[in-house]
This record gives sequence, C-alpha cells and structure tokens, in this order.
Amino acid sequence: MSHGTYVVTLGETMALMASDKAGPLAHASTMSLGIGGSESNVAIGLQRLGVQAVWCSRIGADSLGQLVEREIRAEGVVVHVTVDDDAPTGLMVKERRTPQPRKLRTIAPAVRVPGLRPTTSTNG
Repeated sequence: MSHGTYVVTLGETMALMASDKAGPLAHASTMSLGIGGSESNVAIGLQRLGVQAVWCSRIGADSLGQLVEREIRAEGVVVHVTVDDDAPTGLMVKERRTPQPRKLRTIAPAVRVPGLRPTTSTNG
C-alpha cells in the first residue's frame, strides 16, 4: 500500500447464500455463495473508483472466513483481519419469494458482538 490517501472501513462481512430463483427456500434446488457487508461493499466500490481502500475485520477460522477474505483481497482492497478460533464467520441467507425485495435471515451472526441475535429484515 502506498503512503498516499486511503480510506479505512471497519465492520463485519458475512458469507451470503442466495437462492438462484424466486420462491421459498424449501423449494430451492440451487443456491449461490458469495459475501455481503456494507463496509466491504464500500471498500470494494472505492477501490474500483481508484481510491485505495483498507478493510479491517474479524473472521472465523473456517472456510467461510477464507471466502470472505479471498473475495475482498481479489478486488484489490488491503485486508487486515483477525482470525477468531472461537467464533464462526457470520452467514446470511437471502430468500426471494417473489421478484420483489428479498427477505434476509442472519443464520450464524458473529458471536463477537455481545447481545447480537439472529434477525430478519427486508432489503431491496
């Protein structure tokens, strides 16, 4: 990383599973695996615009954590992570019952934030 101007983002990025077609997850025959997190999205977007970006976070000592780190590094973002042997990488599942906005369910949130519980929200 050069010593010029750069932007640092901090936060959790989770592995993201999404059904490939509209309909209840109970009827999904295939799902895609990717990553999702606003902080990493900002870092990746800035990097694509030519602004040096740094993403700092904590990931689990698991294959989903490796996926998160690899995908963000592949975008040219400088990655600083702590690997947590005691907490899994978070997993988010997107359900798209209709072509409209998807329902999100956090299945395994990072246990690193006290009191954090699985949540459901609607996100376009």
